Amino acid sequence: QHGGRGAGDGRFGGHGGAPYVPGMMTHVGALRVGLVGGGPWARRVHGPAVAAHPGTELTALWTRRPEVAEELSGVLGGRAVGSFEELLDAVDAVAFAVPPQV
Repeated sequence: QHGGRGAGDGRFGGHGGAPYVPGMMTHVGALRVGLVGGGPWARRVHGPAVAAHPGTELTALWTRRPEVAEELSGVLGGRAVGSFEELLDAVDAVAFAVPPQV
């Protein structure tokens, strides 16, 4: 049920219309997402979607070519990191935008 009564008015916590239930885990901040990859899917789909979503923050980007990660971070936000391990240390979730064989 999207856009129905109470949607977005704060009574339902902004969680897809689910009511607040005392004692249940609540949203305390944006989900920190890292992006792996710098090709067309990262630039046109995954990166912009993560950056634009109100519940996520594009926190870190990593590609096999550091200059691509730097350039993409200038466009999408977040910071380019030097290794996949550094990306994992900085985020809660990872979006992969790489070819299937990688």
